Amino acid sequence: MKQGFQRQSCKAYTIVFFWGAFISIFVLSGITCTAKKADKTAPASDNQVPTEMSGEGAVEPAQPTRQSHGTTTVTRSAPTKQPKDSIDISSDVKSIEGIAWQGDYLWVLDDERKIIDRFDTTLEELSPDPKYSIDLAQPSGGGLKKFKGMAFDKGAEVLWVAAEETNINTKKMVPLLIMIDPTKGQTIKTVEMDTPADKGFISVEGITWDGKYLLVAIYAGFSSSFNWIDPMTGKIKRSIFADCNPRGIATDGDYLWSICYNKKRFPSRIDQRKIEDEEHEMLRSREFIKDLPEAESIGLVFNGTDLWYADKIAEKVNRVILPFTKQKPVVPPVKTK
Repeated sequence: MKQGFQRQSCKAYTIVFFWGAFISIFVLSGITCTAKKADKTAPASDNQVPTEMSGEGAVEPAQPTRQSHGTTTVTRSAPTKQPKDSIDISSDVKSIEGIAWQGDYLWVLDDERKIIDRFDTTLEELSPDPKYSIDLAQPSGGGLKKFKGMAFDKGAEVLWVAAEETNINTKKMVPLLIMIDPTKGQTIKTVEMDTPADKGFISVEGITWDGKYLLVAIYAGFSSSFNWIDPMTGKIKRSIFADCNPRGIATDGDYLWSICYNKKRFPSRIDQRKIEDEEHEMLRSREFIKDLPEAESIGLVFNGTDLWYADKIAEKVNRVILPFTKQKPVVPPVKTK
């Protein structure tokens, strides 16, 4: 009987062990299936390999290319650096007689050294690039003694320099326009410029390029003038009275700006006029937009967004933000029911 009891106990233990093993296998299988299902339903982004974001240096999960707000993983050229409000070039320039912008490059005409220097305004420390210094005292520059004003024609990518030369026969001062290749530093052509017979001529006081003509400011006392000159012939296409002693001229095609020099008794001012077909309409639109504290302000130029002028005494180039280029307040959208 004792042996029968032992057989029944072993049989019971065997059954319990069998069912325990079966239940364990079932539970483990369920856990494995659940894990596999979870892996299949997991977001794909969790499996992406981290990549380094260009320009940031931080490692983040890879994301699709985005275009909004300039945030993108695509390699792009760096944006143009905004130049400073005042550019000090006194250590390199002796006597500024004109400035011109070519993108990020600032060209400076130094009449004392008879040199045109190019400065890269994206650099922290400014210095003239010797590869692009143009020697006006060399035969390529004509050997002229007086240079007055400079402009850049971005269409033809040439510099225009105004100069004055004494005619050997008449002993009179003759204004000249010189076209220069800035990459080679060579004179392309020299054009003798006409002067307005009804207004007179004493000196050139600035030039600018409007896309078709060279606008030249001429000082002649009370009959000083602004003149539209054909750069190929030197002929005057239009002439209006300046109504001030001009020391610089600039345009964007719609407006004409000039520095009105008031000697040293009063500050010079920047004069603005809307370009119209009729001279009296231009005069009617005239307004003074900025007083300049410097005693010798010259060489006005428009770089596409702002006006710039040169301080002849301090040898600096300063920015003037135009009133109508300031950012307008954003008007919130009107809610509709």
